[in-house]
Amino acid sequence: MNKVGRGFLKVASDDMADIYLTEDFLILIQGQAMMQSMEQAELVDKSYFKQGTNVLAARVYNSVGSARFDMRLETFNVSRNRPCL
Repeated sequence: MNKVGRGFLKVASDDMADIYLTEDFLILIQGQAMMQSMEQAELVDKSYFKQGTNVLAARVYNSVGSARFDMRLETFNVSRNRPCL
């Protein structure tokens, strides 16, 4: 049984990125993105999480100069509504 209730994805990027979770496309980041707080995070529905291992992946595009990219996915347990990092 999948115990993940929901997830919050935070991304910092200076260009463009495609974000995937276990083969499913989640979001396209375009331009500068700075999602630092929960209010700025993208909600990830529990249907994206599969039983077993889940892989978070990003395809990052860099159009000019140096690249900056960081992401964090925080998941919450269904029964306790607490972070499962």
